[in-house]
Amino acid sequence: MASAPTASTPARTKSVKHPVDQVLPIPKLAVYGIQHVLAFYAGAVVVPILLASAIGLTTEELIHLINADLFTCGIASIIQSVGFWKIGVRLPLLQGVTFTAVSPMIAIAMAAGGGTEGLLYIYGAVIIAGLFTFFMAPYFARLIRFFPPVVTGTVITIIGIALLPVAALDAVGGGANPDPTSTKNLAYALGTLFVIVLIQRIFKGFLATVAVLAGLVIGTAVAFFLGDASFSSLSESAWFGVTTPFYFGIPKFSAAAIISMIVVMLITAVETTGDVFATGEIVEKRVGGEDVARALRADGLATFIGGVLNSFPYTCFAENVGLVRLTRVKSRYVVAAAGVFMILIGMIPKAGALVASIPPPVLGGAAIAMFATVAVVGIQTLSRVDFHDHRNVVIVGTSIGLAMFVTVQPDVAKAVPEWAQIIFGSGITLGSLTAIILNLVFHHLDKGYGPAVAGSPKGGVIRLEQVNNMSREEFVATFGRLFQGPSWVVERAYDHRPFADTPALRAAFQDALFTANSTEQRDLLSFYPDLGSDAGPDMSEESKKDRAAAGLMLLNDDDHEQFSHLTSAYRERFGIPLIMSVRDVEKRDQILKSGWERLQNSPTQEQATAVIEVAKIANHRFDDLVADASPLLLPRATFLEEVDNLSTPPSARQESVDEEFAAGTTRFNAMGQDEVRQVLASCLDVPRWIDAVAAGRPYPSAQHVLHTARVAASDFSDEELRAALAKHPRIGERAGAGHDVEFSQREQSAVGTADAAVQQAILAGNADYENKFDRVFLIRAAGRSAPEILAELQRRLGNSPEQERAEVVTQLREIALTRLETVLA
Repeated sequence: MASAPTASTPARTKSVKHPVDQVLPIPKLAVYGIQHVLAFYAGAVVVPILLASAIGLTTEELIHLINADLFTCGIASIIQSVGFWKIGVRLPLLQGVTFTAVSPMIAIAMAAGGGTEGLLYIYGAVIIAGLFTFFMAPYFARLIRFFPPVVTGTVITIIGIALLPVAALDAVGGGANPDPTSTKNLAYALGTLFVIVLIQRIFKGFLATVAVLAGLVIGTAVAFFLGDASFSSLSESAWFGVTTPFYFGIPKFSAAAIISMIVVMLITAVETTGDVFATGEIVEKRVGGEDVARALRADGLATFIGGVLNSFPYTCFAENVGLVRLTRVKSRYVVAAAGVFMILIGMIPKAGALVASIPPPVLGGAAIAMFATVAVVGIQTLSRVDFHDHRNVVIVGTSIGLAMFVTVQPDVAKAVPEWAQIIFGSGITLGSLTAIILNLVFHHLDKGYGPAVAGSPKGGVIRLEQVNNMSREEFVATFGRLFQGPSWVVERAYDHRPFADTPALRAAFQDALFTANSTEQRDLLSFYPDLGSDAGPDMSEESKKDRAAAGLMLLNDDDHEQFSHLTSAYRERFGIPLIMSVRDVEKRDQILKSGWERLQNSPTQEQATAVIEVAKIANHRFDDLVADASPLLLPRATFLEEVDNLSTPPSARQESVDEEFAAGTTRFNAMGQDEVRQVLASCLDVPRWIDAVAAGRPYPSAQHVLHTARVAASDFSDEELRAALAKHPRIGERAGAGHDVEFSQREQSAVGTADAAVQQAILAGNADYENKFDRVFLIRAAGRSAPEILAELQRRLGNSPEQERAEVVTQLREIALTRLETVLA
């Protein structure tokens, strides 16, 4: 008789596998695997067809390329999804030949004279690039910061645009028999494109994912019935055949070809990283840096195998990532089943012959749709780039310009030395290298490029040690542009030397401003221009930059009249210009609204408000100066920068800070969904904001994390405000249950050590504030002294409810960004 389990003998629980690791029944594996093959098939076979057409291969050679490609795709997909040792990410990721390689491979082959001779140089470059990717994989996390959206977006856009001429050549009949005047060719190309668009318009889900494949099938069928497609090669092909290593001959090697292919693999590594994180999100499985390294090793190994088995560079196929989201089938063994199907298809030469029979105009119409979509993805990526920064305009414009130059005029390659002809023979290679190099020059090299900290009279980057050793005249010349008009604020800040750290330097300017008498402050205010006034020759560059951030440099007549009316009424009442830190205001209408509300203040209160606005403007300008000295660092990140960074040699400081934030960003990208939501909630407990920031992963840099966070926190609903404020204790009170204890205690440390009278005044002010606004007083306490917090509290008690709500939104945003910086550090 069995005994009942006792308390000391816990019942054994059955372990539950993650859905990714579950092996489905064979019938389901087969059905779902075929779905992946269908979604992938068109993209897989297009690359060898386009390449063969461009470099002049025979139909028999093309059939072998198609079969070799499908065979190796299957092997690569099994390696990536099933994995072994430290190779393969073990996620439902299907591998295919990357479009990025098409143009460079054509250039490599044509530089060697085309045909099978050109193929040998392609395979030599593919093999070396595969080995490079395999051994580079563990270190790629350190390199990804060199591939921000300004680089990847530019490259992907170039890929799409540069491949369109290849598609267009097929659309007019192909390289062997082009005829742009043929109505028949045009009809097949546009007809195929129309079918693809129609299917995507009518159908959703899986049917929409196979629109290109359906377009190719329908276009080829129509051509066959009209006598314009021949399947004679089908009868001549065998039923069974396996590609053999080095079928076309022993690979040959060229330095320029290898460099070109390594660039391709670096770009695809960025794409793979994004696909890995995206798939991890979809299947709800945590992805870390080691997982990315496993995926890249698989890419490298598959590419190496591709070079041996007569195929090409491999990467994860984004189309199949979307299919995983669509079907919600998370098992990686489904992709492994798809890999088995592709291996089987790759062993049937007749299947390759069937694909090789697609008429060039039909293929061209489908390729136009595919490559144009690639360009759109690039444009979407570029939408995340800050084009107010002229450096990014130069990077994108120059790279795309050079890529299009050699794409439109390919014979330009003949004007350069032979070793460089491969680079100049491909718009993708030249444009990619240009984007990578210019990004390094403009954003990563801190040796005299761009303005220094504040434009020292002698030029160069100014470090804190130099600041402490400056003469008064040099100090004023360096930092005088923080304020308009007289230099007494900067001169008095100079008397606070030596500065222990960057916050001490900033605080010196604030102390000098706020400790001045009323007459001095009013005189300083008079030197600031009115909001909305014309940018005359006397307006400083700093004022122009401030206004440009809020769109006040290009006002239409109606806007100009509104601002003129406001500033005239303001001057008439207070006798000073209307001053506002417009960088802290999201919309132009809010600037006007705030200005009219301030007309209700008393003259004394309004002068205090104006002085605080001057301090805010100076803070932004100070951030600009530090950011200009070190373009890699964010203005908000440099606000928290410790001075030993400034006293360290620039190159060492740059590397240490970059690596610190790169590691933090990688760690943030690798967090599981639950973990990242918990971390973000400690920064700002607003679900909409948390969703927006979490959904943007993976981020290439801390700058992009903070940009997304800042945009998502531009405004909050009343309900969101109430929920977020509930997480913040009163200023001066100890954080308790329900509060973000760790952050709050650290941020308010200055209040806890303040003078007892100041603490009492803050507590009394809290009560007055809550009686008036029915909410807790909120301010970014980090970096502020207790007297500064008290002064802000007393000032804001004079706000209207609408004006105060806007300030609360700003403070919530600043607190969230400051905390998020700490997470990323």
